Amino acid sequence: MPLVRYALYSRDVEIYIAPTYDSGENRLGTMQHITREGCCRVVVGILYNELDIEKVSTAKRTLDVTEHYSRPDILQLHVNTQEQSPCVFENK
Repeated sequence: MPLVRYALYSRDVEIYIAPTYDSGENRLGTMQHITREGCCRVVVGILYNELDIEKVSTAKRTLDVTEHYSRPDILQLHVNTQEQSPCVFENK
């Protein structure tokens, strides 16, 4: 999942919707991690709230995981955004 999150962060996601069946302590830690790592707001379940988008932009300037810290000189992630089948069977 880290590369999936990285792909979302690189598209400047501001609100991360996290549907999950888990309601334990581990889930809270994960949601807090995503909030810090992606400098975004995490929504789990149904929530009504007003967000200050300027605060999100300010947070991204503090730690931008897809810009300065991403090291594009040595690492590169390719994401195919075309619709695909989740399972492919090949005859060998």
